[in-house]
Amino acid sequence: MTTNPFGTSPPTVPTLADIGLGLLVDDPEYPPIPTEQPTAQQINLHDFCSAVAALMCPPLIVSVVYGSSYTLGGFRATNPNIAAGDITIIPWATGSMSVTVTAGKLPSHGGMLPMAWSHRTGATAAGLYISNGANVTMVNSSGFIDGSFTVAIWGS
Repeated sequence: MTTNPFGTSPPTVPTLADIGLGLLVDDPEYPPIPTEQPTAQQINLHDFCSAVAALMCPPLIVSVVYGSSYTLGGFRATNPNIAAGDITIIPWATGSMSVTVTAGKLPSHGGMLPMAWSHRTGATAAGLYISNGANVTMVNSSGFIDGSFTVAIWGS
């Protein structure tokens, strides 16, 4: 793979097409030397595992810190074109906020729903898919609460 497909326009999740479809075969006339070279079967297995890992890796993980308001604590993105300025955090009500990224920066979510984790003891966070991001709600035994959280977003 010569380019990072997460950073293309529009961004995409890598597939087997990006790595030659996993169709390598050993040359029958000059087979690989097992102690010095990987076999085609080994390379194909590595390619398949890489493609599956790419599907499981969320393109964007955002950490949100709550003080008197919500702020971006940090993020990790597979797309090198996503910057902190592309991420927007909007509080809607107590315990309810959205985290979005600039349109066109994330690949299709492929049916993967956002996952959210609360940083508060005794609280639970849940993420719901919205266009270009996720809605996050946080609750504890008393109801909706504000607090810091992390959310993994698979796409737009």
